[in-house]
Amino acid sequence: MTATIAPSANADGTIDISLDATKTALLFVTLTTFAQGAFSDNAFALVPGSMTVTFVLALGTTLDRTLLEKMLRVEHLVENL
Repeated sequence: MTATIAPSANADGTIDISLDATKTALLFVTLTTFAQGAFSDNAFALVPGSMTVTFVLALGTTLDRTLLEKMLRVEHLVENL
């Protein structure tokens, strides 16, 4: 599974994160980061293919893309079996 952060923010200040799974459906996919904000979707199943999750900044903050990229963690059930 791979996670790719868009090179720039959207017009509304959010930033897209593309998630790609090549084979097995991944259960309980969870995204975490130290960047200030929340993900548009979290704790979901990801079947083979791709989906986009949006990172929404906390009010009054600006995007620290470097921190988001460096500290983004994508965890799922398969890692814990």
